[in-house]
Amino acid sequence: MPAYAEKISATEFARNVSSVIDRVRINRTHVIITKRNQSIAEIIPAHRQGFPATRLAAFLNEQPLNPGERKELHKDLDLIRKESSLPDSSWE
Repeated sequence: MPAYAEKISATEFARNVSSVIDRVRINRTHVIITKRNQSIAEIIPAHRQGFPATRLAAFLNEQPLNPGERKELHKDLDLIRKESSLPDSSWE
């Protein structure tokens, strides 16, 4: 269990299922559902698939690329930067 987990009653969970699931998904928080003050279930975020962007630079530096491949990779990354458009808000 994480250092902080939100505890809610089974009744509150039943009334607010959608918002509880959104909190878990968006905030990556853990929710413990209780019934008569006993923990009966825990909702935790699913394991995220994919490769974290924070590791991309280290990963690319570990690759044995020759100078030509490295140049092509840089061109590809520049093209991706130019053509990608991210929303102003993560809620969009």
